[in-house]
Amino acid sequence: MDASKTSADTVRKDSTFRFVLYSIRRSPLAMIGIFFILSVTIIAVFAPYVATHNPNKTAVREILQPPSASHILGTDDVGRDVFSRLVYGSRISLQVAFTVVSIASVIGTLLGAISGYFGGAVDLIIMRVVDIFLSVPPLVLAIVAVSVLGPSLVNVMMGLALVWWTWYARLIRGEVLRLKESQSVLALRSLGCSDLRIIFAHIIPNCMGVILVQTTMQLGLSILYAAGINFLGIGARPPTPSWGLMISVGHMYLPYAWWMSVFPGLMIFVLVMGFMLLGDSLRDIMAREV
Repeated sequence: MDASKTSADTVRKDSTFRFVLYSIRRSPLAMIGIFFILSVTIIAVFAPYVATHNPNKTAVREILQPPSASHILGTDDVGRDVFSRLVYGSRISLQVAFTVVSIASVIGTLLGAISGYFGGAVDLIIMRVVDIFLSVPPLVLAIVAVSVLGPSLVNVMMGLALVWWTWYARLIRGEVLRLKESQSVLALRSLGCSDLRIIFAHIIPNCMGVILVQTTMQLGLSILYAAGINFLGIGARPPTPSWGLMISVGHMYLPYAWWMSVFPGLMIFVLVMGFMLLGDSLRDIMAREV
């Protein structure tokens, strides 16, 4: 009986995975999002080969040069190649996004699962903490956290992670409240399965679809928020090729050196849009599959 149940679960999960892949291939918006994400990822991975100049090398004689054959996206206020800085900046943006979302998803999923499953005082305490965090605008809270920790790229990631976990906790709590009353979980309890085994082996795996959708969209938001913090000058420090920091410096020269701000802004737009399009498509696909 256990073998047949395991086989049935495997077949169901495999069919769900195939359905999701098929639906993604059939969705133009999802494919556009994947194209944007893969394009930036490939640029980040092969940055030393894609960049045409040293991203931090200054050249006094080449300050604020417009796009040309030697500098295809122009130079900045100290003569650095904008294209090369954008290429290396893609590494920073992806690093921030995946680090923040990885930390936040693990913490938020665990706390949300514990809160929803055990209920009572545990649920009350965790959810009140979540409410406190959510009562403050996320960007403001992240800025405060980075200001307290100090300006650096690592502290930007830590500050954003302190904000992001709350959304996962509330979302997963709702899913766990629904799943813990299902027939399968009640059967596992009657068989004497421990609470930890039920949570980690059965409930959380059944929340993976929701977690995947949330993670995809949060990756885009984390890039946007990190750029905002860096724009304010309390995140990455010069000469780090952060897109937000490049816009912050470039906006002072916007009337006559528009390329310093426009191109980093376009890169942020492309990457964030890619994650949002993929996340929206996955959400629609999961809704149809359910």
